[in-house]
Amino acid sequence: MNDEYRFSQTGVRVKAMLRLLTLLLGVVLGLPISATCTAADNSASTFPNRPVRLVVGFAPGGTADIIARIMAEKLAEDWKQAVVVDNRAGASGAIGADIVAKSAKDGYTLGIISSTFTIVAAMGQKLPFDVAKDFSLVNRVVQVPFIVAVGNSPNLANAQTFADFLSVSRSKPRLVSYATGGAGSIGHLGSELLASAAKVEFLHVPYKGTGAAMPDILSGRVDFTLSSVPEVIAQIRSKSLRALAVTSDKRLPFLPDVPTVAESIPGLGLGNWFAFVGPSGIPRPILERLNADFGKAATSAKLKATWDEQSVTGTSYSLKEVEEHYRSELVRWDKIVKTLGLDKQAN
Repeated sequence: MNDEYRFSQTGVRVKAMLRLLTLLLGVVLGLPISATCTAADNSASTFPNRPVRLVVGFAPGGTADIIARIMAEKLAEDWKQAVVVDNRAGASGAIGADIVAKSAKDGYTLGIISSTFTIVAAMGQKLPFDVAKDFSLVNRVVQVPFIVAVGNSPNLANAQTFADFLSVSRSKPRLVSYATGGAGSIGHLGSELLASAAKVEFLHVPYKGTGAAMPDILSGRVDFTLSSVPEVIAQIRSKSLRALAVTSDKRLPFLPDVPTVAESIPGLGLGNWFAFVGPSGIPRPILERLNADFGKAATSAKLKATWDEQSVTGTSYSLKEVEEHYRSELVRWDKIVKTLGLDKQAN
């Protein structure tokens, strides 16, 4: 008997032993062999079989809350299960994110994040979780442009155009103020990028969410805001706020007379993205199911009209694409924060 034959026979015996062990495991657990091999797949195919919780780390009325509620309604329809939005505002979304990071790794507790999430660590804010390791990325579902909007501001009463706004701001260093949803938010970083590019100095006034800031923006107690379209479009349409510029690559169809920031400051573009996440360690079959379902909902014909009303774009990406984008954003904002000297200024 040669060595090749003995090796072949050994392989056969090993395979037979493995099959026997698998069968014995099935007997012990009271399961057929097919169930022992496909339990993860079966759980993904029946997911969800109870209510799903969507944690929003921001106050009601903000863009994250609006998007989460739109998605929750569509997913509840698709899944035939309740999808409950749970607002846990504070610390630029970190309170809500911490709840998600520490939740069961079963896909039933998820959260919504945005560009702000990739900024907070770079800003020097102490966090109870690791932004790079403690989350499973589900899908990136929306892209959102920003608007420079002014209320009844005495400082900007004569600023009817974006060029006027920049001219007045340059003449009044640190007297023209802007409101944001908190230090380290995308509104904060975006406004500081604008100030740096335009060679002006603004005064930052942080709030616990854009919704909380709105009364002071409208009254003119704070001069302006750089906010996402969904947060201010109702006030712009009612003319209680006036839009001076948009951060999209092109002018918005429903605001054709409002210029882009890039028309005055070439190369300065800014947008926000929103994605859903869960705790790290969600089983891959469940994560793939979530990725597919969130992407299908976000890009559905039913939601297109809703997104168009908000001037946002529904998107869907593979798990690999979502992960690669998230990693690149962590690097990008870390560099921007350090360049602007804001890395130790978080509240």
